[in-house]
Amino acid sequence: RGPVVFLDKTCIPQGNPALMQQGLSKLGAFICESKHMLAIFSDEYLRKLWTVYEIASFLTMHPTEDLQMLLISVPRLVTIALACMYFTVVVGFLVKMALPSDWGQYIVTSVFAPMVLAAFRGVSKEKAAVADAIANFSVRRCVCSHEDDRPVIYANITILMRKVLELTSDVSEEEVLEQFDILVRNELPQALRAQMGRYIMPMNKVFVVC
Repeated sequence: RGPVVFLDKTCIPQGNPALMQQGLSKLGAFICESKHMLAIFSDEYLRKLWTVYEIASFLTMHPTEDLQMLLISVPRLVTIALACMYFTVVVGFLVKMALPSDWGQYIVTSVFAPMVLAAFRGVSKEKAAVADAIANFSVRRCVCSHEDDRPVIYANITILMRKVLELTSDVSEEEVLEQFDILVRNELPQALRAQMGRYIMPMNKVFVVC
């Protein structure tokens, strides 16, 4: 049997409220039993309560290297870069046949190069937005598509943080949620740096483009 994948919105019944609540209440168990996690990441990821809970929970239970984070704009960047390289070669060849000099290639490159640079700039801006969202993260400001789920998520976060940090029962929920904010602000930047390094995209993607 091949790898088993848990995709929350697909695996947790969305049309049956009772089953959905059961699935949501056991989400921590699914995360605990998962060996790896892939997060398609953007600054919006940190504005949604469920997604923040999932990724933070995973980081408390697993090593950072088991988490794969992919910025949404990276596949678009790779696609644009490859397309521009292809058209640069093809159009450059046709131009060189018409104009037997290096100027034709220079002209073609000058047309497509700005497109690639713009795509790189888009990834860089998205990475900066993610870093800013992490630095200013607050679980209280996260949005929840169904507000009835908020108490459930807060309860799950409270259980998780009490276990991880060994907090006593006299610590209030508000204080526990503040500790969760600190966890997200401290752990996610490390995970992001581990995936992206100092560059605006993973080096294996750079090698693909090059």
